[in-house]
Formats: sequence, C-alpha cells, structure tokens
Amino acid sequence: MRISAKSKLLGVTGYPIEHSLSPLMHNAALEFLGLDYCYLPLPLRPEDLAKGIAGLKVLGFKGFNITIPHKEAIIALLDELDVSAARVGAVNTVVRQAGKFIGFNTDGGGFLRSIRELWQYEPNGQQVVLLGAGGAAKAVATALAAEGVVGMTIANRDVARAARLCEQLQKNFTCRARAVHLLDPELDQALAQSSLVVQTTPAGMFPELTAKPCIDTHRLLSHNLVYDLIFNPSETQFLAGARQQGCRTANGLGMLLHQGAMALELWTGLPAPLDVMRGALQDRLITL
Repeated sequence: MRISAKSKLLGVTGYPIEHSLSPLMHNAALEFLGLDYCYLPLPLRPEDLAKGIAGLKVLGFKGFNITIPHKEAIIALLDELDVSAARVGAVNTVVRQAGKFIGFNTDGGGFLRSIRELWQYEPNGQQVVLLGAGGAAKAVATALAAEGVVGMTIANRDVARAARLCEQLQKNFTCRARAVHLLDPELDQALAQSSLVVQTTPAGMFPELTAKPCIDTHRLLSHNLVYDLIFNPSETQFLAGARQQGCRTANGLGMLLHQGAMALELWTGLPAPLDVMRGALQDRLITL
C-alpha cells in the first residue's frame, strides 16, 4: 500500500486496540479497490475520548470504527445518529458527511449476514437466548427483534441491565423479552425452547484464554445453534463445550467481516471485496 499526502484517513478507536484485526482487513480491501485510503489503529483512553474525537474531525478523517469501551460513550460526541445506531443506543461506525460526524451501527446487520451465510438461519418466528447485556448484545438483540424473533431471553449477571434492554426491545418491537440471571434455572427452560444462543460477553477473549465461560456449557442442548462473538481465539472454551454437547457452533469472525464490509460500503460507496477481507482475516488468525 502506498500512502501519499492526499491519502484519505480511516481508522478504529478503542482501548486497548492492539488486538484489533480491522486495520488488516480494511487496508487489504482498500488496496484491492485501488483507493488512496489508509486505515489506522487509534488507541484512546476513556478519559481522552472527547479530545480524541475532536482531533479526528480536525485531522479530516473520513470515518472510523469504534470498539470497546467507547460504543455508547461516543454518542454524546457525534453530530447525528443514523436510525441503526439510535435504536440500539450504541455506535460502531462513524461516517463524515458534509463536515459532520454521523454515527451508524453495522454490528447488528453484520451479525445477521453472518448467521444467514453460515446456517441460512432466518430469525422470524424463532426464540433465542443472549448471554450478556452490553453494547454488543444491544446490537444483536435489536437486529434479531427487528427481524421478527418472537421470544428472547437475555441472561446477565446484572439482571437490572438485562431488564433495561428487554424494556427497550418491547417498546420498539413485538418481541417478548425477559431478563434472567445467568444462574437462574429459567435459563435452562429458555435454552430448551430456543434455536439460537449468542454469547456476547468478553469471557474467554484473548489474552484471558483460561477464563471460565459465562455459563456451564453442559446446560446447552444439541439443537442449539451457538454463536460466540469472540473470534480470537477461534474456539473459546464456551464454543468447545458447546461442540461437545453436539451443538453447531461459530465464532465471531463472520460478524467482524460483515460489519466491516458494511462500514466500508458506507465510507466508499463501493461493494466490499468480501473474499479479500475474509482472506486477510483468516491468514492473520492462523498465526495468532
């Protein structure tokens, strides 16, 4: 990749950011498309977020991604929100339009593209379980509810946080949502009735490879499709346990790929080269 004084700037901000594969994926795509862009890692501590975002605007950034822990905090620093971000209450992509920073959320759309690609899964009429109630869970829950899921159980250590998400879902969609503790026996009933289980917490993410799964995987059933948003390592202890229970499993690489593709299309107006982006991610994960 050649970088010139005219190169347009993109990036990803979070803290820490060293583990992010987004620069690799996006720079491979930009080079393939022949665009004079450069995508950079942008570490920003939470206390420096406001100054950092102001700096990105001054520096003329055309857009950027946002990851943990800034997806919700950044909302107050943006000029506008797209409906995709407003209904989730979290932002993972910012696009510069007419000098304004506008927040989008491609996490939910990326997740839906991934499960359809993997399993031809259609959420309409299904019952699902989400483990965790953070920013990623909000995006996934909202996307599933918008696609017609009829029942959703959100299990979290902080049940009040899960309950707030359930209230938000039921306010905007027809989905029946309930909040339970991760240890609540009601979760077992929900798992028995659900076709899809999504693990949205950071438990087991690199470098905390020995961290225990958020629930005992013996509670999973063979008919559950089990998706872990973590992609590094490629198989968490949670996914390994689910596989031993006879479940079909997938990690978060597909969601990372498709949410990135949607962001790239927002920034450039061009179709994302999925095969190039997927290849860059897979090549890197082999060496991790």
